[in-house]
Amino acid sequence: MEIKKEIQGEKTVLALSGRLDTTTAPVLEKEINELESDISLVFDMTNLDYLSSVGLRLLLVTKKKYKDNFSLKNVKEEVLEVLEMTGFADIIKIE
Repeated sequence: MEIKKEIQGEKTVLALSGRLDTTTAPVLEKEINELESDISLVFDMTNLDYLSSVGLRLLLVTKKKYKDNFSLKNVKEEVLEVLEMTGFADIIKIE
């Protein structure tokens, strides 16, 4: 997985590409832990092809940390289906 970070004032956008799974989740988690918790965080999922259960857990942990200041955008249909089936689409804002 590749992560590109873009800071837009008080909003940080992490563009994710590839797979968010057991192998790559720790890399993203480290990146998130290095960010301030008083910012708005957006995951741009334009190029994210796969989301595993470990990736879902990381989304939940991130949602708990950032509360209403966390959202997803440009979610591919395959990933969106996973979010909808698991109920994550109801608790995480999707732009």
